[in-house]
Amino acid sequence: MQLINFNQVSKSFFNQNQQTKVLDKISFIVNDHEIVSILGPSGCGKSTILNLINHLIEPTEGEIITNCKLGYMFQKDCLMPWRTIYKNVTIGLEITKDKSKDSIEFAKDLMRKYQIQEFSSYYPNELSGGLRQRVSLIRTLVLKPNLLLLDEPFSKLDFQTRLIVQDDVYSILKKEKKSALMVTHDIEEAIALSDRVIILTNRPTKIKKEIKFDFGEETPTERRKSPKFSSYFNEIYETINQSK
Repeated sequence: MQLINFNQVSKSFFNQNQQTKVLDKISFIVNDHEIVSILGPSGCGKSTILNLINHLIEPTEGEIITNCKLGYMFQKDCLMPWRTIYKNVTIGLEITKDKSKDSIEFAKDLMRKYQIQEFSSYYPNELSGGLRQRVSLIRTLVLKPNLLLLDEPFSKLDFQTRLIVQDDVYSILKKEKKSALMVTHDIEEAIALSDRVIILTNRPTKIKKEIKFDFGEETPTERRKSPKFSSYFNEIYETINQSK
C-alpha cells in the first residue's frame, strides 16, 4: 500500500526580487512498513519535502497524495521542561482532546513496553539525551500515526549515543510496524536504518538515484558490520558528489 505519492512536485520560493526554484518535478512513493531516507547536498530541499508532505507549505506544481496519518519527529526532542515525562508523552492526547481510557492505557502500555514507565514522574532535564529521544518517539507513537517524518532525529546526539538510539528507534519502528521517511546528512545513518535511499541533486533539485538495500532483518549495528555496508557507502558518496 502506498502511504505517500509525491507526484511531479515542484516548489519555488518568491521574494520581491526573484524566484528561487528548490524542487524540480520530484516523484517518489513511500510504501507501508518501509523506512526511506532522503540524502543530498546541503540546501537542496530535503526538509522542504517533509514540510510539503506535512502541508506546512504547498507545492508550486504537482500533487502529493497522502493515504495515512502522519507523525513528526524533529531534530530536537522538543520536550517541555516544566512537564513530567508522563505529561510530555500524553500532551498530544490533550491537544486532540482524546484522553479516553483506551488512549491513556495505550500510552501507558507504550511507556511500559519501551522502558520509560519508571521515569514517568521525572522531568526532561533529569534524563540522558538517548532517553529523551525515546520519549519523543513514544510521544509521537501515542497518536497512532502510520508514517513518521523524521527530520535528522539523531543529529544532536554524541556519536556513541547516536548508535545506541538508532538501534532503539529502528527496533521500535519495526515492532510497531510503522513506516518512516527520514531526512539526514549522514550516509552511514541512512544505510543503517533504511530499506531504501533517495539521493537528490543540488538546486533546482531532482532525484539523481534511488538505491534499495539488501540486508534482510539485520539491526543497524549488524548492518554496519556487513561487507555490503562499505559498498553501499561508496556508491552513495560518489552519487552525491556527482550531484553537486
